Amino acid sequence: NTYKIILINPQAEKYLGVKKDQVIGVKTFEDKIKQLPNFKKIINKIPPNPLKLKTIKENVLIKTPKKKYLQVVTSPVYDDRKTFLGFVKVLHDITKEKEIDQMKSEFVSIASHQLRSPLSSLKWLIEILLKKRIGDLTEEQSKLLGQMDISNERMIKIVQDLLNVSRIEEGKASLELKKTDLNKIIQETISILNPQAEQKGIEISFEEIDLPEINLDPEKIKIAIQNLIDNAIKYSKEKRPIEIKEQIKDNQLLVSIRDNGIGVPSEDQDRIFTKFYRSEDAKSLVVHGTGLGLYITKKIIDAHKGKIWFKSSDQGTAFYIKLPTNLK
Repeated sequence: NTYKIILINPQAEKYLGVKKDQVIGVKTFEDKIKQLPNFKKIINKIPPNPLKLKTIKENVLIKTPKKKYLQVVTSPVYDDRKTFLGFVKVLHDITKEKEIDQMKSEFVSIASHQLRSPLSSLKWLIEILLKKRIGDLTEEQSKLLGQMDISNERMIKIVQDLLNVSRIEEGKASLELKKTDLNKIIQETISILNPQAEQKGIEISFEEIDLPEINLDPEKIKIAIQNLIDNAIKYSKEKRPIEIKEQIKDNQLLVSIRDNGIGVPSEDQDRIFTKFYRSEDAKSLVVHGTGLGLYITKKIIDAHKGKIWFKSSDQGTAFYIKLPTNLK
């Protein structure tokens, strides 16, 4: 609790490229520690007020003595009387997992790019047939082509999600900020998704406010809004409303999207923004899905220096987006 290092085991010495004699008895904020680059990286999450500390997980890249990715878990230590004694940092070598994840990302990127062209060609060919440009169709032929068109659109959506993930992870999803009418984006998104809502007898209400144009990346924000409204429709019960509301406070815009659906089970809530994750309840209700929509949405909101969170019960879920109105 005095920020003095009292223990470092041999494996931590090996990971960090130091000897215990260099660090035992030294306080974490002293220049001697700051001059050790690996130590500097793993101590920067120790808060100045330890009483507010909760367990923190972070991934740190160590370049010497050997390149490694470490997961660093920082936790407070208390005695039986809840007296604060100090901190413990546990280092896990996650290099192999990182390398495998990188290989998976590269595969997804290559596969997605290769799939996009044939799917676009197939979409064009189906449209030619459905518009009867090369001859009339029987009712049965039109029905089958319509089903093909729906399946193809679903594949295109999956590929687009995979490409968005690839761009995010490769650092290529930079924002193109411009003055944006968010109300217009929400209205357009509702119009696009209304036919899907009407099939379930769902009414989408939007209580918009007089909103100035704010700096956003309109294409990316549209993806985020569409993902949230699309999910609300998919997981809502039939003939139950979806409510979208806005408010501005302290230069922050808050948008809420509330459904009356199945809710997110408590055991799944910590993983809801994780890539490829779908709860068992979601899978049973909606068979098709990649588990990428909320992951992409969170990355988009984070890039806008905003926040996204949700509240859920078996009566439904409300997602909240907070965006700065003065983003530069």
